Amino acid sequence: MTIQMMHQMPGRVRAVWTLQEEGHHIVKIGESTRGHVVMVPDGFFIAFDGKSTPLGRHQTLRAAQLSILRAADGSDASRFDRWGPVLAIVVGAVAAGLLTMGVVVLSVMP
Repeated sequence: MTIQMMHQMPGRVRAVWTLQEEGHHIVKIGESTRGHVVMVPDGFFIAFDGKSTPLGRHQTLRAAQLSILRAADGSDASRFDRWGPVLAIVVGAVAAGLLTMGVVVLSVMP
């Protein structure tokens, strides 16, 4: 059974939700699958991003869908994926510099 539902994202292409099977919804934005929602036996919904990382447990399907759309819109930590390695190098360099200065200061103190 495939049912489609559209959701217009501001300034973006449409998100297309497809009901793959009872209790399992998938969203595509353009040609890319951006996440899915699974209904669990207790009636809650668990949202996953496009990398199958859980985004949370929600009381309603709509809340789960919105969490995926927010993540796909870049309002989550995924934007830090590009800068993570650079940030780690900068923080490491600063920490090494401070440690070196501390050792030098302590070594020249009487």
